[in-house]
Amino acid sequence: MILFIGSVRVLSLVEGRLVEAMLGVRMPRRPIYADQHLPLMTRIKEMFVDPRTWATMLYMLAMCPLGIIYFTIVVTALSLCFGLVAGPAVYWIMPGAGSYVHFGPWDGSPGFASFFMLLIGIIGLFATLHLSKGIGYVHGHIAKHLLVKEARD
Repeated sequence: MILFIGSVRVLSLVEGRLVEAMLGVRMPRRPIYADQHLPLMTRIKEMFVDPRTWATMLYMLAMCPLGIIYFTIVVTALSLCFGLVAGPAVYWIMPGAGSYVHFGPWDGSPGFASFFMLLIGIIGLFATLHLSKGIGYVHGHIAKHLLVKEARD
């Protein structure tokens, strides 16, 4: 149990450096060890009663569902955008290859409908990139508040 708690604390330092490097969120430095002059059993006790240890465990536990949510949102949005961009391109390259596009009152005019599909796909791609940046911003602040003591700027 002591090794597990110690490894979680070390992994929190590594995770803090990763968040700082990849997301640009400033993570205050935290020493790996408590006071070196204290006896070993006192340091172990302080490790167990430190609220940052338990906040770090909460962060590590939350990474599984959050990672799945982040991945699902970004992959779904990118797939939809690339499909909207590629659909008209395939139609223009091979006009008889796909199904006929029905787009509201412009039935019978696949060129006009495919222009809107292409436009929506390109706008959606840029919106997805901004969404990814926003997810990174929120995740960086979650990590900052759960992994370090001095979370206030």
